[in-house]
Amino acid sequence: MLHWVSLNWEKNAHKQLVAGPKNKMKKALKKFDVIVVGELNVDLILNQIESFPEIGKEKLADNMILTLGSSSAIFASNLSALGMRVSFVAKIGNDIFGHFCKDQLTEK
Repeated sequence: MLHWVSLNWEKNAHKQLVAGPKNKMKKALKKFDVIVVGELNVDLILNQIESFPEIGKEKLADNMILTLGSSSAIFASNLSALGMRVSFVAKIGNDIFGHFCKDQLTEK
């Protein structure tokens, strides 16, 4: 089971994690084997490039793949796949890449 918490860029977003009595927070932390705090980002992989990049020259790729590139998110996802109860905490933007990261974590 992978549980993730996204902290948006809103003012006082950090209060989402610490709101409530201390006993509730302790109970929440006991629900997980591992809590991972890290970054979320994407990797853009370009394929079928006609030659190596050269300084000052533009090269075109015929194919590209967008994939989850955050090592901490991949780590959390893999631990979850191994059966651990994992919580992942990160900030994401409200843009296409933030939505992509959220969707990728939700699918796993």
